Amino acid sequence: MKTVLKFQPADIARIITHAFNSPKQRNKPYSDKKITDPGIILVKDEGVYIISSGTPSDTIDGEGRIFRVYAEGYNPKVDSDFWSRQQAFSPDDFAQYLPIDRPMFEALAARRRPAEFNIVATEEAFEIIFGVKDALH
Repeated sequence: MKTVLKFQPADIARIITHAFNSPKQRNKPYSDKKITDPGIILVKDEGVYIISSGTPSDTIDGEGRIFRVYAEGYNPKVDSDFWSRQQAFSPDDFAQYLPIDRPMFEALAARRRPAEFNIVATEEAFEIIFGVKDALH
């Protein structure tokens, strides 16, 4: 089964920039092996969202909550049907590291903004679909 997870492009820049500018990377999910290349972590627990792989974490308050971007339709705070959607996507909770290549980061650093940021998920793999446009347009 193929699922396309769509994310708000404006928020993706913050996560990717944090991952590349962080002094360290966290461990791979469910492992004691360090992540060597900056990237994102796709998480499915209460909702489906991404966070930065960088450490220290990009926190949003004094309580240590991490900045995250929910996939459209999978945010428990705004989507009343998120539970059925996320269960259809995967009945199991998981976290998956996805590397971000340097050209994607450099496009953001050059003040270009994402036009789209989607993750295509199948039973075998995850693929990032990323497009940018000039920030001046």
